[in-house]
Amino acid sequence: PQAIILYYRSDDQVAEQFLSENAQEYVEAGGVLLISANGALPLEKWFPDYDTAVKWSGYEYDSTRRTTSIGDSLEQSGSQDLVRILGEGISPPSGYDPLGEGWEVLATMAMATGEDTAYLLQKRIGKGRLILTTSALGTLGGFEVFGNNCVSNIPPLAEALLLPVSLEQP
Repeated sequence: PQAIILYYRSDDQVAEQFLSENAQEYVEAGGVLLISANGALPLEKWFPDYDTAVKWSGYEYDSTRRTTSIGDSLEQSGSQDLVRILGEGISPPSGYDPLGEGWEVLATMAMATGEDTAYLLQKRIGKGRLILTTSALGTLGGFEVFGNNCVSNIPPLAEALLLPVSLEQP
């Protein structure tokens, strides 16, 4: 499948316009859109025909910054490199709680409250997939699992997620 990886920040007007005008049609047609973001994310604006709402966790993370769970589809995908990386790496400092139906949580982290929040999740949109992560994907993040000091961890992520991953069908 074709894929777009987007490092999104809310003050990026070019990305905002692109997503508002193209995201739903692109993903519905079979594209994969991987968005790296932190903070409020207006997915319901970009995907108005789908229940995509998420809530950002904020930065009140547990000091261990470890992955607390890995989704079954990743465990079963054959990507043992990615499963190892997620299990051993430092998690990003925040996550997204899915509010809409149909999200598949791929990796979670502990928050200071003791609750877990997703930092890697995906949702089927038409024939394609929307993937969210709070990792900076090599642009920042230091030694977090996909941070700028761990860019060698990004190819296993891309291989596992940008190739078809089984999702439960509605």
